[in-house]
Amino acid sequence: MVNFDLFGVDLVLEDSILAVCKGLKVFIVYTEEPKYTMECLERINDIRFVYIILQGAGDFLGGWLAQTRGGIDFWACADVFVKKKRRGEIQPASGCWIEPRDEIPEFDSF
Repeated sequence: MVNFDLFGVDLVLEDSILAVCKGLKVFIVYTEEPKYTMECLERINDIRFVYIILQGAGDFLGGWLAQTRGGIDFWACADVFVKKKRRGEIQPASGCWIEPRDEIPEFDSF
């Protein structure tokens, strides 16, 4: 398995998955309501971890269907984000959420 996502679970579980699954390239946790503070998220010290806040079901479905319509899905955004983190282009380096200054294209939604 190369990519993996979960819908808003426990950060301890997420940290454990990252520790065990060394072959993962990207690990996305997505939620509709922010559950954690940025300080809490920064404690997951793994470059592959990406936290995405969705704006409802349209973002979720759009994220899955975008690529079939020639658009950008949330996997593509997360892949670009992780590559930029590896190159040191994301500040702070511990950041796990995409910000406008990161210059990551937004994924399509309904």
